[in-house]
Amino acid sequence: MNLLALKLRHLHEPCIPAGPDFSEAQRLEVSLSGSMLSMLAPKHQPAKSVDKEIMLSSNLNLHDESIYKTDLHGGCDYFLAMKRFSRFRGPIFTGYVAQLGITLLLEKIWPSRPNFSLFHAGDLEGAVMSLLTQEYGSESSNGRSSYDAPVNWSIKGDFPVPCATYEVLTAPNRSGLRKKSMVFPVEHGVLATISFHFQQFAIGTLADQDKLINPQPLYELAQNIIDSVQLQLSPNLLNEYQEISSQHPDVALSEELKPLKWTSPEQDKEWDEYSAELSEQRIASEFSKRRS
Repeated sequence: MNLLALKLRHLHEPCIPAGPDFSEAQRLEVSLSGSMLSMLAPKHQPAKSVDKEIMLSSNLNLHDESIYKTDLHGGCDYFLAMKRFSRFRGPIFTGYVAQLGITLLLEKIWPSRPNFSLFHAGDLEGAVMSLLTQEYGSESSNGRSSYDAPVNWSIKGDFPVPCATYEVLTAPNRSGLRKKSMVFPVEHGVLATISFHFQQFAIGTLADQDKLINPQPLYELAQNIIDSVQLQLSPNLLNEYQEISSQHPDVALSEELKPLKWTSPEQDKEWDEYSAELSEQRIASEFSKRRS
């Protein structure tokens, strides 16, 4: 039998996809102007050959302006330092049904006040909220924001600098995006974001996709990588961070944050009317089916 001639079946039944063995993950390390950042990550194995890897350099100068590009949304300059993909297989003869994209983004934040420092928890949190608003806050449909962020905000208390994780999700009436991110400073003005881009190869809303392709294995891989991240500040930067901490002992990241509200009262009214209309159409459709 020629296995290459077999045509993959479409996935019709719910499945729990199988991903890479994390025990075989590689330790990646990079010097960031003297500070050491490392993490464990599976080797690059994309589900699609078009998804290319960006290999992490062993040494990066955060003060080298030439490595950064200007963000079209404003508020920062950025450098994509790493990108790789981990594929997830479905049941036999269905092929790859999902993949997790893993990226390391370095963002040079434009200061919002004198003595701005991302090692100050208030400045870090404000910068993250501003970046989320710039990237996701302007898009809406039928009065509803197209994205919700930050979702499931959580502080990573065992990290040596202020650090949090959160998710960005598309609105429940849309298909598309699920992204989990870990954010922390690596310089007074440089934010490191390790993001995990969920891709489930199914149509419909995120809820529809989750019914067919369970996202839990993707979450577990993302969490394993997050738990493996280590940061050792350079001696000078460590002294500066400790000085900021001693000057502001009561300043900390918020324990909980609700998703940002980007819509106006007029848009909220539009969404309520649209939702009511959809509900009426759904009831009418179910009634029609029962009669026929």
